[in-house]
Amino acid sequence: MEKRQQFTEEEWLRVSNDLQKQLGPEYLAQRPGPSGRPLTYIEGKTAINIANDIFGFNGWSTDIKDTTIDFVDVSEDQKYSVGVSVTVRITLKDGSYHEDMGYGSDQNSKHKGAAFEKARKQAVTDATKRTLRYFGNALGNCLYDNPYLSGIGHMAKPTIKFTAKNLYRHSQFESKQTSPPQISKAKKATEQKITTTTPVTTTVQPKIVVKPENVSKAVITPKVEAKSDSVSPISDHYQSPALLQPIVPEDSFTYGELFFFFFTKVKRSKHNLSTTFF
Repeated sequence: MEKRQQFTEEEWLRVSNDLQKQLGPEYLAQRPGPSGRPLTYIEGKTAINIANDIFGFNGWSTDIKDTTIDFVDVSEDQKYSVGVSVTVRITLKDGSYHEDMGYGSDQNSKHKGAAFEKARKQAVTDATKRTLRYFGNALGNCLYDNPYLSGIGHMAKPTIKFTAKNLYRHSQFESKQTSPPQISKAKKATEQKITTTTPVTTTVQPKIVVKPENVSKAVITPKVEAKSDSVSPISDHYQSPALLQPIVPEDSFTYGELFFFFFTKVKRSKHNLSTTFF
C-alpha cells in the first residue's frame, strides 16, 4: 500500500487556484475535425508538463487499469488494422484520483506488432489527457467550454521561443554557458610568478690593496671604478695593435732598443763632457 501525503493548506490553495485558470493560446494546438472545422486540443506532452508544474513531478501518478482489444483485421494483402481501448487512473499524492478511458487505432499496417504498438500508445495518451481534465480547466477541461473556444480563437498564438539556458547539458558544456571561464592553477601560478617582483641584491666584492712599506697591514677598499669625464678617442673594447706594441722590422731590431742605446750614450757623455753618437 502506497504511503499518502496530504497537501499543506498553502499547497492546496495554490493548486486549486491554478486548476481554475483557463489555458492560454500558447498551450493549444489545432487539427482538422470530422466536419472540416478546426478542432482545438491539447497535446499529450503539454498536458504532462502542466500536471508536473501544478502537482509536482512526484505529486501524481498513472495506472493502466484495463486494456481491451476491440478488433484485429487482416486484409488479403496481409495488412493489419487494430483498435485498442485503455482505462487509466491518475492518483494525486493525497490519494484522490480520477479515471477515464481512451482509444487508439492503426489502419493497414504492414506489421502486426507495429499496429498494436501505435494503437496502445494512442489509447494511453488519450486516456491520460481525458483523465487529467477532471482536475480542472488548466488541465484541459476548458476545451469543452464553447465561449472560451470562441474567445481564444480570436487571440494570436504566440510562439514559445527557444532558449539555450533551459537545456539540460553535460557538465563540460554547462560550465561554458553558465560559468565564467576557469583559469587553470598552473596558469594562475605562472601569471603570479611573472607579476611578482623579486628584489635583486648586488654584492660588491672588496679589493685588498697591500702597500709595499707595510706588508703586515692590509687596507680593504671597495672596488669602485673611476669614471673619467673625458671621452677616450679609442674604445676600451678595441685598441690598435700598432699603439700597444713596438714596430718590429724584419731584422728583429726594435725602436725600444734603439732608444735605450741612445739614452745610455747621452748619459755617459755628460760625465765625459762630450756627446758621442753611434
